[in-house]
Amino acid sequence: EGEKDPIIVGLQPNRNPAANGMKLCFYRKALPRDQKLGYLLMINSANASGGPSSKFLGQFVDGDERGKGWAKVWLAVWLQLCLEAEIRPHTGKMHKPLLCLVLQYSFGMIPKGGGMDTELSPGKQPGHVILYCSTRSLEGAFSPMDRRKQNILISSVPMKPRGRPVVVSTSFVCPEISATMDKVSAVLKSNWKIIDGVDKDGIRKILLGK
Repeated sequence: EGEKDPIIVGLQPNRNPAANGMKLCFYRKALPRDQKLGYLLMINSANASGGPSSKFLGQFVDGDERGKGWAKVWLAVWLQLCLEAEIRPHTGKMHKPLLCLVLQYSFGMIPKGGGMDTELSPGKQPGHVILYCSTRSLEGAFSPMDRRKQNILISSVPMKPRGRPVVVSTSFVCPEISATMDKVSAVLKSNWKIIDGVDKDGIRKILLGK
C-alpha cells in the first residue's frame, strides 16, 4: 500500500486461469473498488525449470493516470513480491520502447537476446519518443497503429545528442537479486509496504496457489 497517495493492490484471475494468468490490480483508496487505476499482467508457474517463476506480460494504465510514473511503480511492486517470495521474475517479449527503457535502466534487467538495438530520444511533445536503429528499418517493426498509440516517431538518422541505447522486441531476465532489490527499494522508497503478517510462504501461496 502506498502511504502518501493510498493505493490498494489486489489480485484477480486473468482470462486464462488454467495457465495461472493473473492481474495485479491497482485501486485508489478513495475510489470505489471497481474503478481501477490499471493493472499488470503476469503468468506464474510453480514448476518452471529453474524454480518458481513469474512472467510479466504487460500492463495497462487508465488514460487519466498516464504520465504519472505508475508503470515504474507497478513493475517495482511486482518485482518486490517476486523477490520477497524467492520467485524468479522475467518477462515475455517486450515491444514498447518506454517499457523496455524502464526495465533496463530503472531495474537493471538484462535483454535475453534476439531484439533490436535502438536509440531512444524524447520527442518535442510530452510523452512522445523518437526511435532510431542503425541496423534495420523500424517501419516494419512498428505498425502505424503502434506508432500512433505509443506516440513513437521513427528517425532514419541518429539524433543530436544521441539517444539512450535501448533493446526492444525481446524478453528480459533478472540479474543478481540483491542489486535488483536495491533498485526496487529506490523506486518504492518507504511509501509502499507488504501488509504485516504476509511472509514469503503467504506470497507464494497467493501467486502460485501453493
